[in-house]
Amino acid sequence: ANSAGLRWARTLWHWAGKKGYQCDAISYATYAQILESHGLHDDVDAILQELPSVNEGLNKTIFLSALMNAAAQTKSWRRADALWFRFVNELRVKPNSICYGAYAKVHILCGNL
Repeated sequence: ANSAGLRWARTLWHWAGKKGYQCDAISYATYAQILESHGLHDDVDAILQELPSVNEGLNKTIFLSALMNAAAQTKSWRRADALWFRFVNELRVKPNSICYGAYAKVHILCGNL
């Protein structure tokens, strides 16, 4: 993972927030995926904490599949399980086939299937 890219992403995210830009699912998913790929789980969890109040129409399946992909890249099946539980049970996301495929990918890459 590239630390310069992480700094750039953080700077851009904070700038957009200060300017009052409304982020969509892809923006949230991309930023969270960058954080997740750098192992910044607490930062991702903080975003998830504010997610329900951000935008009711936010497509959270995009967000879930992006984070599953990040967990697959870092071969973090326990983190994937924790994220999956949170999205499905706490955020009430109904996973689609892309989400299930990304979740399976984590476990396949970790040798769990």
